[in-house]
Amino acid sequence: MQIKEAKIFNFGKLQNVNFRFSDGINVVYGENEQGKTTLHAFLLGMLFGMEKGRGRAASGDLYMKYEPWHAPSFYSGALRFEVEEKPFYLERNFYNKERSEYLRNEADGEELSVTYGDLDILLGGIGREEFGNTYDIPQSGATTGKAMSELLTNYLAEAEAGGNGKVHVLEAQKNLAARKKELVAERKQLQESREQTIKQKTIELEVLQENVAELKRQIGTFEEEQQELEEKLNACKGQLSRLQKIGIAVVAVVALVVLTVLAYLKVVPFAAPMVAGVVMLIVLIFLLLPKRNDTEELLQHAKAMLAQIKEHLQENENEIINIEEEIEELQVISRKEHELQQDIDALELARSQIEKISEEYYLEMSDELNAEISKWVSLLTKGTYDSARLDKDGRLWIVAENREVQPESLSRGTLEQIYLALRLAAGSVLMQDEEMPIFLDEAFAMYDDVRLAETLKALAKTRKQIFIFTCQKREAAILEQEAIAYHLVNMSKSGETRI
Repeated sequence: MQIKEAKIFNFGKLQNVNFRFSDGINVVYGENEQGKTTLHAFLLGMLFGMEKGRGRAASGDLYMKYEPWHAPSFYSGALRFEVEEKPFYLERNFYNKERSEYLRNEADGEELSVTYGDLDILLGGIGREEFGNTYDIPQSGATTGKAMSELLTNYLAEAEAGGNGKVHVLEAQKNLAARKKELVAERKQLQESREQTIKQKTIELEVLQENVAELKRQIGTFEEEQQELEEKLNACKGQLSRLQKIGIAVVAVVALVVLTVLAYLKVVPFAAPMVAGVVMLIVLIFLLLPKRNDTEELLQHAKAMLAQIKEHLQENENEIINIEEEIEELQVISRKEHELQQDIDALELARSQIEKISEEYYLEMSDELNAEISKWVSLLTKGTYDSARLDKDGRLWIVAENREVQPESLSRGTLEQIYLALRLAAGSVLMQDEEMPIFLDEAFAMYDDVRLAETLKALAKTRKQIFIFTCQKREAAILEQEAIAYHLVNMSKSGETRI
């Protein structure tokens, strides 16, 4: 890809300005606050788009930083570029409420679609993150190493997944690990819920078992009382029978004697003795009956209470059986837990297979990347260090005096050069389908003039388009001194100057 022209309609502090660029080295010079960083951000936004963040994240994102406060709906611009010598025109409106993209092949007029991936194809499938970790190099940014290490480890572990697709191992492993973590958490939640239910059911079972024991004790007590009442009732019946017989006999005898005498004396009628005997017998029976009736009422009440307790006991025993069955079922893992465990096992199997494939792929691809790193290290250090390699853990090793050392043990200036070599090598290997421009934003601030001259000469030997964003004049001065052709974009002037 070669960027030919940037047309900024409204972006940050830049409005209605055009910038033209050439092949090879472009020096974008400007003092602080003159817009070179804005131009850098605009080029990235045109290539990869720019989304407005949400919530608190929106306050510090690039969208908010460069949104024109006085005319947000004109937050837009255009880019002309070439891919395989074919000219394309790209226009974007960044305004989040009216966002739009327009892409056209200027050679034949064909309109393409950014939404459906035509721009991604023109960029060789490179995303903002990959570009940011390789060819977009900020001041001292190369020395961080962590993102670069992950990117290169990912590349070294990249494995063919069948068809035209590729699996980026680090990303795939992270996604698998994240999904596994979700499933493990879901399974744990189900298991804990099941165990909590078992605990609650066990408590209910213990309470019911205590109730059953108490009810059985009450039944025993009521049965004893019932037996005592029945014995008393039987005794009462026997006593009543004897009293009735004795009473009847006594009363009958006395009544007959008295009434007979009185009848003989003609004081009462002759039938009076018989009537009196019957009356006395009835009175005696009714005097003796209340005690028997009370005992019978107590006995009936005891029988009713005993029946209720036995019914309650049966209900509790049935409930105990039901709860025991529920606990037994709960102690077996649920179908959902079983399915989750199967998914977890499948994810773990996928992870192990990806790791195995990535190790095999590393052996095939590491030579290519290490050769490219060595080439750039040798170019940038003018042969002082001519061999380097990146191991599968993403650690860079440099051959110095026939022994391998890590870059951190070298001087700061050499370290800057080596990490620049690492980024450029990664870009060359990762972006084989399409050559992307290199953005260097104050990347040489820590370079002395000798190292800067060697670095610029090495960059000039490439066929890449290079953008050097700088607030210093020494890059241009050294390029002139070394007779290296370059194009100057002077942000401090209204136009541009070609040297």
